[in-house]
Amino acid sequence: MDASRTIVVTGAAGFIGSRLLRTLSDRGRDLVAVDRARGPARPGVRWIESDLGDPGALLEPLGGRTFALVHLAWDTARTPRYAAHADHVHRLAGLLDAWPERGAGRLVALGSAEELGGAGGVLDEAAEALSPFSPYGWGKRAARALADEWSGRSGAPAFWLRPFIVYGPGQRGDQVIPYAIDRALSGGRGEFSAGYQRRDFVHVDDVVDAIVRAVDSPLTGWNEFHIGSGTKVAVREVVGEIADQLEARDRFVFGARAIRPGEPEIQVADVRHARAALGWVPRIGWREGVRALCAEARAAAAPPRTPQGTPHGGAGGR
Repeated sequence: MDASRTIVVTGAAGFIGSRLLRTLSDRGRDLVAVDRARGPARPGVRWIESDLGDPGALLEPLGGRTFALVHLAWDTARTPRYAAHADHVHRLAGLLDAWPERGAGRLVALGSAEELGGAGGVLDEAAEALSPFSPYGWGKRAARALADEWSGRSGAPAFWLRPFIVYGPGQRGDQVIPYAIDRALSGGRGEFSAGYQRRDFVHVDDVVDAIVRAVDSPLTGWNEFHIGSGTKVAVREVVGEIADQLEARDRFVFGARAIRPGEPEIQVADVRHARAALGWVPRIGWREGVRALCAEARAAAAPPRTPQGTPHGGAGGR
């Protein structure tokens, strides 16, 4: 792919989008960043404030130049409302409808392991999804079908990357790792399931690397890849590592929450296809990534210090 081609990133101010934008900006790429609110200024980045409700107006500033669309915009709060996720599918459809007349290049979009529902084991791209599906998983499944159909009709290459459990710096929300870190730093009680289910935790920087490789890949047509660490680890082991790093063992309670109905015992990515086709390999192990994340969170939560190295407030502070 021509490295000078414009890359449009939706959800650019989000958890994954902001990391991707930084990486591509550092590499000198021409970027259009789209989100409801502007993120930090970076070299080579033009910001457009949009909720994707008017895709024609969104694409107009590109002036007909060929571009790649990296579609990350989605509500990751796992809302229980199907309508919320149907709205995201609708907005992607609007972008794809408006695209052919304005420089169609390629689509790179993120799915989710939740598309697989209750399917268990080491799962490759041909794995059969099994009910039940969360509203979030259902929405991603619908978006994937839309992207596949669009690629076939338009002839433009499309890449559907299906990351398993993504974590890393800047993540917020109710997923297990940010929740555990928040509970540990706040001094509150952390409530978890028994945690014996084994999952695949993949660092956000490995996910970003996969996205960049898809943007630059010479592959054509429809392409689908599982993105994960390729290793399974019990959720309680990951939470236990966070508890040890942030001294919260006495406040973390396992078994306080029920496991979701139909949740598989094991769900881990088979990443051989991504390795062979994209040359992508995960580089950050879960323990290394979690320890670094805890260290960063602990440093960010520490009280500010004076130039002499004394915490503000001195000996008389409360």
